[in-house]
Amino acid sequence: MTTILFLLSSSLWAQQFSPDHPPIVSLCRSYYQSIDKGEKEKILKQISQTAPATPIDVQYDFDLYMRYPQPLPQAAVMSSLSLLKGPNRELASVFLGYLSHKDPQILMFAIEGAFQLRSQRALPIIEKIAESKFKFSGPEQATLLKDKRMWDAHYEALDALALWEGDKAFKLIVKKAEQAPSVARILASRFWSKTLPLLVDWAKSGSAAKRAMADEAAATEIPMSVMEKSYNQMLAIVENNRLPNNLRHQLAIKVGISASEDQIKDLIKKYQALGDEDERMMIETALFASRSHQVIPILVHYAKTNPDPIRRTNARLELKELMDPAQYRGFLQWVVKNDPDSENRKEASRELSSLGGS
Repeated sequence: MTTILFLLSSSLWAQQFSPDHPPIVSLCRSYYQSIDKGEKEKILKQISQTAPATPIDVQYDFDLYMRYPQPLPQAAVMSSLSLLKGPNRELASVFLGYLSHKDPQILMFAIEGAFQLRSQRALPIIEKIAESKFKFSGPEQATLLKDKRMWDAHYEALDALALWEGDKAFKLIVKKAEQAPSVARILASRFWSKTLPLLVDWAKSGSAAKRAMADEAAATEIPMSVMEKSYNQMLAIVENNRLPNNLRHQLAIKVGISASEDQIKDLIKKYQALGDEDERMMIETALFASRSHQVIPILVHYAKTNPDPIRRTNARLELKELMDPAQYRGFLQWVVKNDPDSENRKEASRELSSLGGS
């Protein structure tokens, strides 16, 4: 891997910095000099909350990013870059220079900075990276670290375009998801309303890649406000027993998370009316994901009657978060006396003792 480290003259160190709001240059210098782990973590947090203000700041962010490839320093630098605001031609020129390199680690840094500044000169270069063909369908298939990082840089270029160009980038990202199914996560997170109707076709497709796209998109975390708007569409997919169970299960979780209390009431009615066990399980998944107090009676029944001891334990742990202390203590007492699994009884007894119950 090519590593580019800037040799900064001693005069740069001599600049006057505000002690209350030190710039990136000062923070990076402090990080390099510190030998205390706690202090270094504190400095990284400051870096993550500080945008580079000058080309020299950008160079120091870059130096830290390249010199320390560990997760915490790199995340701090990327967070620092995410605070950039454009336009800023002076800073954009620095990132444009980094985009000329082929080292994928440098490209990741450059894409983030150029995107945040919305550098129009950088856009065609990022588009070219995004339009290139994926060498592997997923980063896990790459045997060389450089290839894995290049896959990641390609993904980041597509994500930047999704945010930068919006709907204009949608078709390209769909095309790239067919080459690398996990790119469908970008489609889900950035274009949920447009992607959701496609999930059904992908899930039913004879193409393994498209089925994988459906799974990836369905498993993606979506903002609450976006899920709430698509609640009825998601529920329709959950209730469609002609679709793959994995897709329905993932969307059932989203249905539960985004359901209002009135919608949870309706889900409970559906659940109670269903006779088919498999169909009940889908609505059950939504109800349990909701974390609503309305679901407590269903969870209690599940925790007492499900034949799988592990699932009974999981239900008990959910009840711990939903019940008030007195309710939960009473439930633990029932488990200690009645659960057919000895390990479950022991765990409940230990927890009961820790709560001061008997």
